[in-house]
Amino acid sequence: YARSFRRLVAQIYAMCGNLAEAQDCTQEAFIRAWDHRGKLSASGSPEAWVRTTAYRLAVSRWRKAKRAFRQPDRALEATPHPEWLGTVLRVGPPGTAPTIVASGLRNTYEITFDGTGRMWAIDNDGPTTNGYRMEEVLQLREGHTYGYPTAGTFLGDRARDDGPVWLSATQGTGGLAWAGDAGLTPGLLIGDCSSLTYLRPQPGRGSDADWERSLNPGDQVVLGSVPACLTSIVPLGDGEILVGGQGRDGKGPLYRIRFTTDIGAG
Repeated sequence: YARSFRRLVAQIYAMCGNLAEAQDCTQEAFIRAWDHRGKLSASGSPEAWVRTTAYRLAVSRWRKAKRAFRQPDRALEATPHPEWLGTVLRVGPPGTAPTIVASGLRNTYEITFDGTGRMWAIDNDGPTTNGYRMEEVLQLREGHTYGYPTAGTFLGDRARDDGPVWLSATQGTGGLAWAGDAGLTPGLLIGDCSSLTYLRPQPGRGSDADWERSLNPGDQVVLGSVPACLTSIVPLGDGEILVGGQGRDGKGPLYRIRFTTDIGAG
């Protein structure tokens, strides 16, 4: 608790924009962790469990507050905000305007945070008005724009002020999660249309703070084939993840995957 409380509060605050709410959710997560202390001590990743629980509590509180604040005659009203398309928003308490954290995204399904609070996303490939967009792994930085719909990967323009840190070899990427939250070696778990991959740093090259700058093609490892487009990955801890998506038959399969060996150890 003493080692990680402030760090976890900072990460939840980055997501919700409310310090008091971040402190409350983190405190509640630690209380729940105490109730599950037997299982967590064996999992080897209690901090990841607490962070995920605090994040879910913050989201749940925001949804309840939003429903309570909404006026009855406006409950079904559409409120279009075209300026929010392709952006990451920070949403505060009801009645406060959302703020744009990052913009210029094409088609991002999931966003995840690593162990230091950095924000990651996968953006799907497709055409732009100035070159083609590849399957990009992005470290989203506050205040930056990633150029869509006018900037491709290689033929960018002034609308883009930050680029990808990795080009994924997959197609139709969607699901994304931090492997450390599942009790595995830190890295990115990436779901796409047919497989689950792991993007890992190579030991001995670069530091933990900037490992994405030292990646090479051998760093992305295919973990297995799946007959679906994986659009969501939820770390459960203790080497387990929950993966959801859309199958070729139009149905939405759900897979629970347990790794018997650490995927980043080899």
